[in-house]
Amino acid sequence: MKKSKSNLLLGLLGLSVIVGIFSGFIPTIFVYSLSLLFAYVSTRYGDVGYVLPGLAMMLLGGLFLYGPSISLVEIGLLMLYGVFMGMSFSKRLRPEMIYFPTLAILFAIMLLTFFLQKSLLGVDGLEAVIDTYMNQVQASVNDPQLLINLRATIKEFSLSIVFLVAVMLNLFLLWIFSKILDIRKLKNTGRFHFEFFRLRELKFFQIIQLIGLVILGSLLTGMPTQTALGNLVFILIAIFYLQGLSLSIFLLKSRKRGRILTALVVLLSLTVPFIQLFLLILGLIEQSKDFRKLEKVL
Repeated sequence: MKKSKSNLLLGLLGLSVIVGIFSGFIPTIFVYSLSLLFAYVSTRYGDVGYVLPGLAMMLLGGLFLYGPSISLVEIGLLMLYGVFMGMSFSKRLRPEMIYFPTLAILFAIMLLTFFLQKSLLGVDGLEAVIDTYMNQVQASVNDPQLLINLRATIKEFSLSIVFLVAVMLNLFLLWIFSKILDIRKLKNTGRFHFEFFRLRELKFFQIIQLIGLVILGSLLTGMPTQTALGNLVFILIAIFYLQGLSLSIFLLKSRKRGRILTALVVLLSLTVPFIQLFLLILGLIEQSKDFRKLEKVL
């Protein structure tokens, strides 16, 4: 009875959000709140049987009202992203074992959406995003050659840029969801303690393997090897930057420096290039030193 009620409420609420988004009454970004709702129910009961029938009901209702669409596919996948997130918290996994799988899913959803838009609708969504950004830059930059070079660079490393967006969005959603669980005081569920985030399995040999796979992939897809390796470097920079940020937050919390200073460090890490470089170097050093002794604790 409880499962039926949960699925019915989720299905009706999800369908109402779809109607609101398709009608323009609700901002599209609100769909991530719905993802967190599916994650919460999954975490609370630890059973996908409480959410998957409701998800199916929501999607079938949307299909009946609006017909098949790429937006409906994207919404459905984001709900599955939420379910996977919730089950990861329910199993009390380590921070990196929560973060990287959910990041992979979110990044794949973004890429799939761009692919479907281009292949089915003939709309290059990634190109549209670049155009929007360049229009903003043109308002403050008067050098045509600089604009041409900037656009070419952004387009060359567009996959890395999408990945960076996924990195920050996933981190934000996991942090918000962990706070929701704290507010609801759910017991017997995990939390996303970012200060314990560490790349335990990524060693020198694994990085060499990644480079080999990227080179092979570039040869198979026709992508220039330089561009493929450049994208890999950007991705590794983002990951080690996160590890450095995690270590800095760990040090601040262990010394009880307070939330205001911690929030200030996070803000500076997002806006000041020198701080970002420092955190990147810190993350690289932490990879071999394990200052937090997490290999022994977790």
